[in-house]
Amino acid sequence: LWEIRRQPWVTAGGKGELELELPMMEVVQTHVIPSASAVDPDVLNAICSLGCFKEKDKLIQELLSSNHNTEKVIYFLLLDRKRRRPALEDDDEIAQKSRSELDAVDPPRKRLDTCRINGTNSP
Repeated sequence: LWEIRRQPWVTAGGKGELELELPMMEVVQTHVIPSASAVDPDVLNAICSLGCFKEKDKLIQELLSSNHNTEKVIYFLLLDRKRRRPALEDDDEIAQKSRSELDAVDPPRKRLDTCRINGTNSP
C-alpha cells in the first residue's frame, strides 16, 4: 500500500504526500435564512426527495437555524446549482411576464434535470 501512495499520480505535486480535500462543511458557505417563507420551495422539495431527511418540519427548523449545519450545506449547494443551471422551460415563462414584474423580483426557476424512479420521471 505504501508503494501505491508514493506513485506520482497519487501524490500531490510529487512530494510523496496525499492531497486531501477540505470537508464540504468547511468549503460551502451558508447564511441565515430569515423565515420559512424565504426557503426556496424547489430546493426544499429536492432535499426532501433525497430521502435522508424524513421530517420536513425538522428540516425547515435546521435550515432556519443560525448554526452552520449539514442541512444548510446541502440546501445552499442545491440552491447554487439551481441558479447556475436553470431549466429550459423558464425562458418561456419569464418571457411572458411583464418587464416591471421581472425587475421587482427574481422568479424561481425549475431544474433542468429530473430523477427517474422505476422508469418514470419524478420532480
